[in-house]
Amino acid sequence: MSEKDSGTSNMDLLLIIFGSLALALGLLFFLVREDGTSPVNVAWLIPVFSILSFGLILLLGSYDSRRGGSIAVMGVGFSSVFSLGVAYDVLINDITHGGYIENTRIWFSWSDNAFEFGTYIDGLAGLLLLVVGFVSYLVVLFSLGYMSDEGDRQVRYFAEIALFVGVMLGLVVANSFLLMFIFWELVGVCSYLLIGFWYEKPSAASAAKKAFIVTRVGDVFLLLGLVILFNTFGTLRYSELFSNPELLSENAEAVKWATLCIFGGAVGKSAQFPLHV
Repeated sequence: MSEKDSGTSNMDLLLIIFGSLALALGLLFFLVREDGTSPVNVAWLIPVFSILSFGLILLLGSYDSRRGGSIAVMGVGFSSVFSLGVAYDVLINDITHGGYIENTRIWFSWSDNAFEFGTYIDGLAGLLLLVVGFVSYLVVLFSLGYMSDEGDRQVRYFAEIALFVGVMLGLVVANSFLLMFIFWELVGVCSYLLIGFWYEKPSAASAAKKAFIVTRVGDVFLLLGLVILFNTFGTLRYSELFSNPELLSENAEAVKWATLCIFGGAVGKSAQFPLHV
């Protein structure tokens, strides 16, 4: 590549980066102004941007593999800007006043039942959005150079990393253990795909399978913990579980076992002792 082509390519990349960040900021301010309240009320869009970019990369990547990175930068950039907006409102403006803000949207319903997608934003969620949103965007930017010589493989990589970021952010803002578990499992799938990215190498394929099996062991414990909670309290929504300490105290034995099982899920996900294989 000539110096002129390299300069043009770098200029295009800078335009994509700063242009997408500016568009994301503009959209955030527009939505907040229209809603009249806070970025927290549009927090449900945080995982959506990255997950949508995953679909676009798969759709358009077959036509031009070089566009995968650009789409990932835009999608993850939008998610990161919205994440930082929510984090600022929670950590600096203290919009939750030490509590939480929950927004719920119904995906579909049947009879008297409904499957809800909601966001639960508190101080911990704000802190994690700050960390995950910022670091994820840096990872994608670094990957543009690191994966530049991979040709058509870039499509698969950037699709997987965009989905990974989306489901991680979805896990952070989820308002129930059920929704958290769905994103938790998708994080495991993305980890498997990324660890085994160079699947033709025996070491990479073996590492991916090992990671997948170990995390599934932990996920069995996590699922068991959620079953105990639902069987005891009839709900998996954070707001209904955490806002009633008296009810939790009355069912201390069930809470103890559910907590231990959920801890087992975390041990499996991070390959802690005794699953550090």
